[in-house]
Amino acid sequence: MNAVVITDRELTVLASSLEADRISQRGTIRQGDNLLDHIPSLQKVLTNEVMTIGSERIALEDLPMAVRVLAVGNYLTFEFVSGADPGDDLAAIRHKNAFLEKVFEEAPIGIIFVDKDETVFGFNKQQEKNSRVSRDLVLGRRLGDIFGKAYQENVVTKAHWAL
Repeated sequence: MNAVVITDRELTVLASSLEADRISQRGTIRQGDNLLDHIPSLQKVLTNEVMTIGSERIALEDLPMAVRVLAVGNYLTFEFVSGADPGDDLAAIRHKNAFLEKVFEEAPIGIIFVDKDETVFGFNKQQEKNSRVSRDLVLGRRLGDIFGKAYQENVVTKAHWAL
């Protein structure tokens, strides 16, 4: 079983998969809850390094599970995995990927993903709405070529290089 919970930096739950309820020690994990109220043992593993750059699998002492933390900007994604080595379980990977893609696509803020060469490889629905530019015209192109004037302004450049 893989469970995913997305929080802000204060560990307030923004979204969670249905499987997350199974690992909670206090019932259903709902939006607005503090994740530590449901899984207190997380407090011991959330070092500054984990909160800043994420982690590989970290065992949780009171659950037969481990957690991986992905730190991106103001958000943290907690992926709870069984204690056994998952190997290459393709179905589990596809399930996790589908969940994360849905969160990205349905986010209430515009999100653009670019690679190290500044080529856009992700552009969600809200960003299409915000910028009034179709993702079909954006994907695979360089960020500066699409949003030249905005890209040269500090706000966009700082957001781009913060990742």
